[in-house]
Amino acid sequence: MGKRQLASLGLLLLFVPVAPVRAAFEAWGSGVRPQGMGGAFTAIADDPSAIHWNPAGLAQMERGYVTTFYQRLYGGVDGLHSLSLDLACPLHWGTVGLSLQEAGFDLDKERAFTFSHGFPLTKDLAFGYNLVLYDLWQERFGSQTAFGLDLSLRATVYKRWQLGCFFHNMNRPEMGNIARYQLPRLLNAGVAYEPFPGVTTSVDLSKEVGYATKVRVGQEFGIIENLLTLRAGVESQPQQFGVRYSAGLGLLVKGVRLDYALVSHEILPMTHQIALGHGLSWGKR
Repeated sequence: MGKRQLASLGLLLLFVPVAPVRAAFEAWGSGVRPQGMGGAFTAIADDPSAIHWNPAGLAQMERGYVTTFYQRLYGGVDGLHSLSLDLACPLHWGTVGLSLQEAGFDLDKERAFTFSHGFPLTKDLAFGYNLVLYDLWQERFGSQTAFGLDLSLRATVYKRWQLGCFFHNMNRPEMGNIARYQLPRLLNAGVAYEPFPGVTTSVDLSKEVGYATKVRVGQEFGIIENLLTLRAGVESQPQQFGVRYSAGLGLLVKGVRLDYALVSHEILPMTHQIALGHGLSWGKR
């Protein structure tokens, strides 16, 4: 058996729910821009991907925006993929977000439907929450559902500093017919500093209950104003005793934003990610 076949077999075994070894809906990593920055996005969260990283950040948006995201996980082994459609719309009482996500392959599909809301508490402080419906379909076991609740905060300090925190699945949602297990619960905290417009450095600490804390560091550089942006990031992987690296870029042409990211893995092939986004004529604040 070759290396590719061994990797494929290992990935398939990860999705077999005979025991709570691998929780469903784990490490989806939606959002190409955040992934290009190593996942250090909790304090920034200023576009529709804030739904997945810090919904309080939606309060920053001044116009409607829609974005689509796609990634071939680990080189597309056995058709593994992840995709999402995210929509954000500013209203008088904050910004509402809607998201549809799917990840998996032919024998196992994970889907999530998210209603998100971020609104300001004060001029420099915002609160956000997500209501998430999870749906897990497996060929052997059929379909299962669960409900999740996320809460978050985001603050601006001295104009150049941003702080953020995000508590994912704080209500401890569970799934499983034969063996019940909890979906991943995460607590992320981040800080970002923007010394100049278009240049941002961010640091996140990510703690999944029951596992060691991950450290994420990312940077974003606006090379050509409103046209080209470069990104890079690094994320510690204490469970695997390794480090993941990422790089990406963003292009803005005639109102359409194209984002690309490449994320490494300790063992498996790299993951390619791409997203398209466009501002909407409605939903302006």
